[in-house]
Amino acid sequence: MWVMMMYVVMMMYVVMMMYVVMMMYVVVMMMYVVMMMYVVMMMYVVVMMMYVVMMMYVVMMMMYVVMMMYVVMMMMYVVMMMYVVMMYVVKLERVLGLTVPSNAALDCDPHTGQVAYPAGCTVVLLNFRKNRQHHVQNASRKTITCVAFSPCGRYLATGECGHQPSVRVWDLADRTQISEFQGHKYGVSCVAFSPTQKYVVSVGSQHDMIVNVWDWRGGVKVASNKFSSKVKAISFAENGSYFVTVGNRHVKFWYLEVARGCKFKEPVPLTGRSAILGEQRNNYFCDVACGRGDMGDSTFAITKSGLLCEFNNRRLLDKWVELRTQSANCLVAGESYIFVGCAEGIVRCFSPFNLQFVTTLPRTHYLGVDVSKGLTISHMATHPNNAKYPDTIAIAYDENNHKVTAVYNDHSMYVWDVKDIKRVGWQVALLPVPLGLYLGRGDLPATRGRTGRVLLPPGSFITCSSDDTIRVWNIDPAMSPNTLYKRNIYSNELLKTLYVDPELGFIKDTDVSPQGGDRNDTSYDSRNGVRCIRVSPDGKQLASGDRAGNIRVHELQFLDELCKIEAHDAEVLCLEYCRPETGHKFLASASRDRLIHVFAVDQDYSFVQTLDDHSSAITSVRFYQSQNALQMVSCSADRSIIFRSATMNPQNEVWFNRGHNIAGKTTLYDMEVDHGQRHILTACQDRNIRVYNVASGKHSKTFKGSIGDDGTLIKVVLDQSGIYAATSCTDKNMCIYDYYSGECMATMYGHSELVTGLRFTADGRHLITVSGDGCIFVWRMPHDMTQTMMARVAQQAERASKDKRKVVRQPIDNEDFRQPAEEIIFDQNANEPEEPDYRFSMGQLPLWAKKQMTEPQGAGSGAGDRGGVDMPKGRWAQRLHNNAITFKSHYDTDSVIPFPSRDKRPPDSESSKESSLEENVGVHKQYLAGSRKDNHSHPKQEASAAPDFVPCPDSLKEIISGEKIFKGVAKVNTKRGSDTDSRNRHHTDDSDVSSLRVDGGTTDHDGDIEDCSEHDDESTEPEHSEHLMYYPHNEDTARWVCAIFELFLIDVV
Repeated sequence: MWVMMMYVVMMMYVVMMMYVVMMMYVVVMMMYVVMMMYVVMMMYVVVMMMYVVMMMYVVMMMMYVVMMMYVVMMMMYVVMMMYVVMMYVVKLERVLGLTVPSNAALDCDPHTGQVAYPAGCTVVLLNFRKNRQHHVQNASRKTITCVAFSPCGRYLATGECGHQPSVRVWDLADRTQISEFQGHKYGVSCVAFSPTQKYVVSVGSQHDMIVNVWDWRGGVKVASNKFSSKVKAISFAENGSYFVTVGNRHVKFWYLEVARGCKFKEPVPLTGRSAILGEQRNNYFCDVACGRGDMGDSTFAITKSGLLCEFNNRRLLDKWVELRTQSANCLVAGESYIFVGCAEGIVRCFSPFNLQFVTTLPRTHYLGVDVSKGLTISHMATHPNNAKYPDTIAIAYDENNHKVTAVYNDHSMYVWDVKDIKRVGWQVALLPVPLGLYLGRGDLPATRGRTGRVLLPPGSFITCSSDDTIRVWNIDPAMSPNTLYKRNIYSNELLKTLYVDPELGFIKDTDVSPQGGDRNDTSYDSRNGVRCIRVSPDGKQLASGDRAGNIRVHELQFLDELCKIEAHDAEVLCLEYCRPETGHKFLASASRDRLIHVFAVDQDYSFVQTLDDHSSAITSVRFYQSQNALQMVSCSADRSIIFRSATMNPQNEVWFNRGHNIAGKTTLYDMEVDHGQRHILTACQDRNIRVYNVASGKHSKTFKGSIGDDGTLIKVVLDQSGIYAATSCTDKNMCIYDYYSGECMATMYGHSELVTGLRFTADGRHLITVSGDGCIFVWRMPHDMTQTMMARVAQQAERASKDKRKVVRQPIDNEDFRQPAEEIIFDQNANEPEEPDYRFSMGQLPLWAKKQMTEPQGAGSGAGDRGGVDMPKGRWAQRLHNNAITFKSHYDTDSVIPFPSRDKRPPDSESSKESSLEENVGVHKQYLAGSRKDNHSHPKQEASAAPDFVPCPDSLKEIISGEKIFKGVAKVNTKRGSDTDSRNRHHTDDSDVSSLRVDGGTTDHDGDIEDCSEHDDESTEPEHSEHLMYYPHNEDTARWVCAIFELFLIDVV
């Protein structure tokens, strides 16, 4: 039993174990299934994640592509915008002249040989080997007084003068400003880089008397101190441990150890030690240079009295040598030579080791030289007895390239080759551009002289200045050799110089201020100075006016004086010749004495008339032609504009009678006549340009002439096409405006004084500006603006060639005059030229009618005085009513059809001139009644007045009916190539390039502006297109203009 029980138990155990195994198997299988499901799910998740990643990658790639496309589009947009901006940016291409007051304003890059010097508020970087200029323009418009290259040549430090002047550091790689420091009050006389390029030292003017040391990369001032006397120059030691300043009884060594050890942001006092001068303590030390190489411990200085001194490392005056000259002005030292610039153009060379004299460099041109004769180098060897030379005021030494650059006080610059010190060569010369420049206003035609050569080649312009000179320039690099004035060895741009003062008293600039500030008033007031110039329309004579009121006329071939007229009691402000198409030859002069004188050019400039209508200084006078008659307009500081017409007086002489008188709101400083001679532009004191209609004197439009809110507009000039107007303001800005839209197209700056003259070149590629600082700037016009101007000029020339084809009248010599009035006036072929066998008869025509029928069309001026319409005269004038119908066309063959009137009032030429066909349609019935009554009430009187003239009532009735009138007029206009609405169509603005029709087009206007204030019909007669280019009118220099403004303000008050 126990066995059975054991067996049962065992069986139960086995069953249980089998059940457990089965359960475990089931669990394992379930776990396997779960695991498999998990694996499948994980694989699905992985696949899904991979899909998501792939999708995200694709999306990212698409976003990247889109982003790259966007970046490319943005870059293309930026490039296009930059291209558009560059297309409308006026660039400074060339600078003629310099404003170097001392040796601190001239420096040379030791690596490239590039020379830096200021020209107004612009620094010119000149490479002589490539003959190329780069420019750094000071946006503050303050005069640059000193420049200094860094030892590596990449950076340039500048100092300026004026209120709160700044020391600026420029990166020459892109010519941008990277640092600016303001630590002076009135002016910076000199700047210098330390040899380590860590510091920049600036010295203030004599009114400032502060020396500052700047960490220009950190933008902080590390040290500063004051001095008690005027400091003229500065020089760093080669090791950079100290720098030396010199001045009036002043030689001081400044040490930088304290500045180097400073750990605070506040500047520390700069340590200085005075040199021991001994018996030279009362001298004026005007320049200093620390030794180089073996002489690095020595310091060299010069005195104004003409001594070259050497100081040792203990600040002791060791030795000196006499320069044997009247005075010494500048000094530069190298490892092998010391060069000293002295008076009378002398540059002496010494050895730095023992101050032994080595050589003297050749002298420059003598004062008063005729540069047009300097065609070979042998001209430099000839000079008259007792010749005078300019003083050397600045000098720079390029030791690597063996070049010495010297600047003289007549504003000339020479570069000497000193590779062989015993045989110094002359490499480059830049001849002077004097101070107080004025640009000649007027066209320079290609006139040929007696030798058959062109007097003034294309690209030429003329300037005058306060040093009593008139200079002829040319900026065309491809100037033709077949001209009277040729390129010379002295200058590539200056062709000829006319010296008005034979004594040459003011050629040298002896009163130069180190800060470029105010000059000696006594010396300036004693100058005569040429104030304005004008070239005659034939290009053979040159008229000039000076500050004493004299007018001189020179012939342009040899610049011989033809006559001198003592015309005014004050300076001559403006000269103006008549245009050739007026048929007159007059010269008008306007002066500060409130008078305008008119002279007859073809009668040896004999006096014609004096006009004294203005009550203040007359700033501008212009001639123009309106309604086939000569007109004159003048503006003055009394805020008035006066229009005058030329008429014949009883003595058969031309006489200018006063017409419109416009009282302006502000003082007027300049005036310009537009290309169509229909409007005048005035430069106003409130910086606006106001446009007036010359026919009515009414104000047409106003637009701004300057972008600034300060200053006064003093100059305005139009380009040859009449599209763009260039202006200058007393805030030293220049702007170019679209004459039609008033939009500012460009703004320029760079001069440090008032811009006294502007002028566009004939090809439209350049704008030339001159200033009282003695610099000439040549600006490169944008390509699109040049193309616009040239397209308009071509359009005007095309229109002018078409307008020359006039209808020629046949002579009237037949005695038969029996054609009915209807056929004469309204024949279908009335506009066709008469057949040769068709003959007319003068019959009983009055004398005035006979004279007109026999004279060529447009020969008389009577019609022009009445708006281009020939008004009846003599006995027939009584039959003309005030409201006579006037047929106006675009051509010169206008006609008037008078109708009889009941009254016998004399004709009103003004009302008949302004009448038109549309204005008189409503009065036809009135004329009919009046004519019938007149014809039946006064038959005897009519018969006695004109026996052979019998009016036909039927024809008259047919005329008044109006049906044939309009048909006839429409037919005439159609035959002449214009539409019936052309008389009433306003002028459109075709200043855009797309609107210009170079091929002739069908535009029947000259691109003139639309009068906003007038609704009366203006004459649409074709105008003679002229390729006239006016020189910007001459204004005062900085001092002269200040004086003018003071007087103007007094007059205004």
